[in-house]
Amino acid sequence: CESTVMEPLMNRVGGSVSQTVQFHVLYLFSGPERCQDGFQKFCSDLGMKCTCLDIEYNPKHDLLCQDVWEDVQTEMDRYDAYLMSPPCSTFSMARTGMGGPAPLRGISGKDRYGLRHLSIEDKAKVKEGTLLSRRAHSTAQRAQTHEKPWVLEQPHWREDGTSMFMLDEFLELAAEEGVEFHTFDQCQFGCAFEKITDLLSNIDDDIMEPFHQ
Repeated sequence: CESTVMEPLMNRVGGSVSQTVQFHVLYLFSGPERCQDGFQKFCSDLGMKCTCLDIEYNPKHDLLCQDVWEDVQTEMDRYDAYLMSPPCSTFSMARTGMGGPAPLRGISGKDRYGLRHLSIEDKAKVKEGTLLSRRAHSTAQRAQTHEKPWVLEQPHWREDGTSMFMLDEFLELAAEEGVEFHTFDQCQFGCAFEKITDLLSNIDDDIMEPFHQ
């Protein structure tokens, strides 16, 4: 599915600027390296450069660390596009408390940022999840301001469920001109399971059309 977006996007921006200057994508929260079918490989196949940052990709890439994050920010504007897949564990629909882990967030008001009376351990999980989400949001907002393409990815936000996209920052971002949600089933791109996914992005609708459910 990554190449489905990136190839027409490359056509729109004109591909490599020269033999020495490449279209450069920053992928925050990329997960572990996937040499055979990862986003970085698809970028390389299209003649692009992709920088992946995630503690599972490199132990030095701890995006919770303020020093690491400040280093990332100093380099932020040199990228041409941004993809972000922040951890969703504290927002997960699997957190129902019905045979699975207990919910950590509510669906309205302050509860979206963490339920009351959580244990110290669970409060720490929520705080970290919110911080990483806000760092993804600030990256998208920065790209939006500089009119650069960006994509935020999360599991599908179901009615009466929790999601990163229900936080105030993301609701405001989604309301900006040119920003749209795109929902798709990953199985339509060859995955073994359905796994409905949401993308929030400022990329043109005609490019994102394959992802419309």
